[in-house]
Amino acid sequence: MIGLRKEINDDHGHLQLPGQICHNMESAQHEGCDILKYYLAKVESSLPLFDGKFDSEAYVNWELAVDKEFDKYDFSNAQMIRAASKTFIDSASFWWTYTDNRPETWHDCKIMMRRRFVFSYYKRALRDKLENLKQANRTVREYYHEFKICILYSGLEECHEKTMTRFLKGLNLEIQILLTNTTYSHLGHLFLLSCNVESQILREWLCNGRKQEQCELFDDKASESPILLRKDDMKSKKKQSLVPPFTKVL
Repeated sequence: MIGLRKEINDDHGHLQLPGQICHNMESAQHEGCDILKYYLAKVESSLPLFDGKFDSEAYVNWELAVDKEFDKYDFSNAQMIRAASKTFIDSASFWWTYTDNRPETWHDCKIMMRRRFVFSYYKRALRDKLENLKQANRTVREYYHEFKICILYSGLEECHEKTMTRFLKGLNLEIQILLTNTTYSHLGHLFLLSCNVESQILREWLCNGRKQEQCELFDDKASESPILLRKDDMKSKKKQSLVPPFTKVL
């Protein structure tokens, strides 16, 4: 009907007119922007500085630390690039100031920075490390962290299937066996499955350990069982009964 105003109830059951709804939405958006700005400023103040010197490992550690903070929030690409660039000092600041065609996404920014700050000698060292990288006494998470660094920063170009096969072969044998015939779509998926298998193995190991302790405890208690003691007492009493009673001579 012409002229009919749409009325909507708020959370308390009160009627809200369209103008009120728009005002409330604007207020919520304004509050959301303030909250986002607060967290962005908080992250910016916590990010490590990067000087851009001839140290590939320093760049890798910087990028990992920055990504760890960004993963906690839903920042836009522009916000992440701006926050990261505020950490640049010395050579890194000079390089960024005179960089043309700056990237529009955080992913592209990292690719560009890896080309600039991860040097060839470091890439070769990572490729050599990757060829012999095994889980050994590491946890799956620790092994995955080392593997990921080698893949991301070594400059190695290979298909996802080969990378997943490489990661699988580096896992401990018992985990590999339990992952046989398991399907996975990407490296992150394989990592999560490996963690689940590792947890399963750990639970079984702890369970078997408890059972062994219970068995040993039962054996210890059984050796001191009152029933066995009574049997020993009965045997000693029988031996005593065979000895003639002592007769006191007056």
